[in-house]
Amino acid sequence: MSDTRPFQRNVAQSELDELNARLARTRWTDQLPGVGWSHGVNGVYLRDMVGGQSLCFASVRASRSIEIINKVSFEVVGSMTTSVDVLQYIKFALPEVSVTKAMKLVYYTQAWSLAWTGQDAFSDPVVAWQYGPTTELAYKNFTATVPRTDGISDELKSIADSIIGYYNPFTATQLVDRTHSESPWKKTFNSLGGGHEAGRAIAPTDMKKEYTMQALKGVGPTRPSFEAAIIDDEKFEVLLSKIRTERREALDLLASR
Repeated sequence: MSDTRPFQRNVAQSELDELNARLARTRWTDQLPGVGWSHGVNGVYLRDMVGGQSLCFASVRASRSIEIINKVSFEVVGSMTTSVDVLQYIKFALPEVSVTKAMKLVYYTQAWSLAWTGQDAFSDPVVAWQYGPTTELAYKNFTATVPRTDGISDELKSIADSIIGYYNPFTATQLVDRTHSESPWKKTFNSLGGGHEAGRAIAPTDMKKEYTMQALKGVGPTRPSFEAAIIDDEKFEVLLSKIRTERREALDLLASR
C-alpha cells in the first residue's frame, strides 16, 4: 500500500441505540479455562467491555487522524480515544521517556481511570506481556508517535498528570517489578496450567478491583479533581445510581479481603 487513505464512518444514533439494546440482552457463555485469545475474542474481556460502556461514535470534539504502523490512516471521532493518544500526551510531558516506562504509564492511566471514574481511558485492550502490561497499539507505534496534547480530553489529561507525577520517579525496571507484583498482570499472565500466556488481555474489572483497593488503602497517585458539570434530573439519577453501585462494589471488595 503506497498511499495513506483517510476514511470516516458515520452511524445513525437510532442504529447505535438498537445495537446497545441488543448487547444489553446478550446471553454469555462461560469462558473456557486456559484458552485466552487462542480461539478468538476472549469472552471475559468482551463481556467486561460490553457491560461497562455503551457504544458511542457521536462527535463530541473535532475529529482527528491517527496514522498507525501499517500506514492506514483511521479517522477517530468523538469518544474513541486510543492508547496512542495517551502515549502522545505522555511523550509531551516526558520527552526522554523510554518505551518500557511509557508502556507502564499508559497502563496505569487506564487502570486508575477505571478505579477513579469507572470508565476506560482508551478503547484498545491492555495485554499481559513478559515485562508487564502494555497495549500492542502503543508499543508498535512508540517510535512513530509524536508528542501532542490535543488528542485527549481535559479530564483524561488530569488523570495522566496524576499518573506521571506519582510513577515517573520510579525507574522502568521498578515499574515492571511493581506491575508484576499486582494482581491484574499476575492473574492474566500466569495460566491455570502453571505456565505463562503472554498476550492475553487483562480484564477491566481486574484493574478496577486492584486499584480501587489500593485507593481505599491510601496507596497510589492522588485522584484529580474533575470539573463539575451541570446535568439534568434524569442524568443525575443515572449518575447517582452508578455511584451507589460503585460503593457497593468497594464494600464487597473490602469484605472479600
